Amino acid sequence: MKLKLFVVLMMVLSLAGGVYAGEMAGRWSTYSTTISKQEITVFEEAMKSIQGVAYRPFAVATQEVNGINYRFLCNAKGQYPDALNEAAMVQLYAPLRGPVAIREIKIVQ
Repeated sequence: MKLKLFVVLMMVLSLAGGVYAGEMAGRWSTYSTTISKQEITVFEEAMKSIQGVAYRPFAVATQEVNGINYRFLCNAKGQYPDALNEAAMVQLYAPLRGPVAIREIKIVQ
């Protein structure tokens, strides 16, 4: 009986938005300075066409949607003499199938 109740409860939660690693699906995770190899691969795939500025991620947050949204906090430095380091937020979307897309890159002031 308890097992049936547990199964029904889990089904209701999954229909209400799902549960992933203690977070509700659709919510942003907290930022982590531990960036996985998979997250680095996603970042590098998306950023390979960017020229003129080098972005080095130091923290990441994720959001499960129909795929995964990523927010990378990065050091950004122009590729020219005497360029200053700036902080930037790079937002990416990795669909379930297909290439990773850059959603937004903005300097954090």
